[in-house]
Amino acid sequence: MRCGPVFAGAGLGQLGSAFDHMLEVIESRDQELRDSAGPSEARVGERTMALEQEIAERQRAALHLQESEDFPRVDEAAPGIISGTTDGIIRLSNSAFRKMFGYTEEELIGNSVSELLLTPAHARELGCHVAKLLETKRGRALHP
Repeated sequence: MRCGPVFAGAGLGQLGSAFDHMLEVIESRDQELRDSAGPSEARVGERTMALEQEIAERQRAALHLQESEDFPRVDEAAPGIISGTTDGIIRLSNSAFRKMFGYTEEELIGNSVSELLLTPAHARELGCHVAKLLETKRGRALHP
């Protein structure tokens, strides 16, 4: 039974040289790939950040569009209405609310509810209710 070719002398030396050359070529190509990966990874990272920023901008635009589409109904409502972020920043107010409190839209939008409209005690109570709302994720947290 024969297990494979038997090399001796010069044939074995040629095989060893060929193997060494093949190994050098492979190592050289591996190094080229490692060297070129750095700029590619940087470009991928930059593009990922750009896409994340674009997504955030689109989400803000979608929210703004939704608010602007809903605004005519809100602005026509008889009761005073404001809408804001979870940390109390006013994002929307209707004309009835502005008339009740004597503020212009520019004075309200982007400012804190607690700073403009609440006493310190009421601001703490509102903060407690908002925390409960966020914790339970239910709209009824303000009226337990």
